[in-house]
Amino acid sequence: MKISNKNYYENKVCGFLDLLDGNEEMAHMLQMYIRTQCFNETDYKYVYQWIRGEYGKHLYPDERKWKIPPVSIETFVTQKYYLGNSIGNSIFPEILRIAKVITANESYSEGVIVGGIGSGKSFLSQILAAYATHKLLCMENPHTQFKLAPDKDIAVINMGINATQAKNVVFKGITNLLTNSPFFKSFQPRTLKTEIQFEKEKILLLCGNSKETTPIGLNVYFAILDEAAFYLDNDNRCVAEDIYSALQRRIVSRFGSDGMIMMISSPKYEEDFIMRKLEESKGLDENGELVNTHIYGKRVATWKTQDKYKNIPDEDRKYFDVEHSVFIDKEKVDFSKCNRIEEEEEDYTKAKYWEIPKEFVHDFKANPEKAKRDYAAIPSFTLEGFFPLAKVIDNMANSKRENPEQGQGRYSFPDPPGIPYYIHVDLALNKNGKGDYAGLAMGRFNGSIIDPITGEKYSKVYIELVKRIDRGGGHEIDFSKIRQFIYDLQDFGFQVNLVTLDGFQSTDFMQILRTRGIRAEYLSVDKNLDAYLTLKEVINMKRIDIYKHEILERELKHLELKKGGKVDHPAGFTKDVADALAAVVYNCISENQNRRIRMT
Repeated sequence: MKISNKNYYENKVCGFLDLLDGNEEMAHMLQMYIRTQCFNETDYKYVYQWIRGEYGKHLYPDERKWKIPPVSIETFVTQKYYLGNSIGNSIFPEILRIAKVITANESYSEGVIVGGIGSGKSFLSQILAAYATHKLLCMENPHTQFKLAPDKDIAVINMGINATQAKNVVFKGITNLLTNSPFFKSFQPRTLKTEIQFEKEKILLLCGNSKETTPIGLNVYFAILDEAAFYLDNDNRCVAEDIYSALQRRIVSRFGSDGMIMMISSPKYEEDFIMRKLEESKGLDENGELVNTHIYGKRVATWKTQDKYKNIPDEDRKYFDVEHSVFIDKEKVDFSKCNRIEEEEEDYTKAKYWEIPKEFVHDFKANPEKAKRDYAAIPSFTLEGFFPLAKVIDNMANSKRENPEQGQGRYSFPDPPGIPYYIHVDLALNKNGKGDYAGLAMGRFNGSIIDPITGEKYSKVYIELVKRIDRGGGHEIDFSKIRQFIYDLQDFGFQVNLVTLDGFQSTDFMQILRTRGIRAEYLSVDKNLDAYLTLKEVINMKRIDIYKHEILERELKHLELKKGGKVDHPAGFTKDVADALAAVVYNCISENQNRRIRMT
């Protein structure tokens, strides 16, 4: 009789039942497995492997691999006896599809998933770690099978960015999955803060992180590096490649191609380790054939994994010009070059236009490069250009306004409107207390605008003054003259609500201002990206009113985003005026909202 490939294992399993007429116990067990865990061809394959090893253990002693038959990843995720109590139908279909591809292909020993925020990456890592543990527990004797000493645990390791993220996000999710699973509970595991021990089987599910040494002496069978692009050591050095290589060597030396290492992360920059691994997975030889068939690689956008976006109405679909980083009207879209929400997830990386759900519009308008990275998993080609499009800076200035500086210390200001102003002074001193320039900016809140697409309300900023202060004929910048300039602005009628400072010796500067009744605080735009991200959003959304200032524009165009997450300038350039502007914009908006802006 000819048997189709689709039903091959099902027919094999059913054929065994005919051979078990005299073995009621075995026949009953096989019927139970067929009834309770055979929902697809992979399930039947594992039951066939189990019954062949069990029934033919004298004929085929080398094939006795399974103590109990494992199940396919699909059955593992959806059936209540495994993870169904915790997951049910909540898993994104695309994430389940990726998990099926990874686990079904036995040639994969490495994998890299680059995904957007909210695409289900961490959930995928939790499921894969639990599934690897499931298969180990189903084995007859994994230590013997892999020729390992029985005194050391076989480990499944899920690595996080740091101890807090690893324990509270990744490992907590894994613990919840296993705690609610009748399958895992039947093995009576011992659950601790950072590990789950299956003591009888000598199997360990371990929580690790990038700031600690990889566990020494463990037999690592399966490792997942969650958000690996952001792995830093205590000196903020990227260590993803070091950890990946160390774990891979450990896996290969003990398990060969049976073990696996996965890296699942949002990207950080185009040439970071995870992006290089993604490209490696797609490497082709001169004949167009895949070179690294042992590496699975996938990129997923946030809106591509979630079914809730698949059937949204037309009015909630917006169109993004990828090259120019702007939204355009539907009528202007060439749909032969547009990736629709429902289309294949990988095609979007090559499309000229993206169809995007309305809820992402604000982030794409405010900071297109960050949104591409965070949601489409497409980082900038380098981190250097904080404002990659020079035209954004070229079009920033209000052409109807003039620089109030008129030379020789003279200024021309309109009458102050009697509302709070904010000043920031970047003292620009090095560690020896020296510096060639300081930057100063002054601005105010300038009302709000309503986004016509989202209906959301956003603050605007009016910049009254930006200026560079040099050291003049002296050897150092004269701080007393800067303070006197602030007093002069007050005397002119500007209501100075807050002065912030950044730089060495700013404490003394602030104390002197406070004796004059001026509120003064320390604010560093180098400590985190909040101020610069706020400035970028305001400029991109055209919510700033500022006159043309060549030094400022030159500084903004040459700003670099360093790999450690800091905005800096290249050699031979400065950013004193840009720092002052970023701080003032940040203060104008956050003070008006009576809170610091939280950028995500």
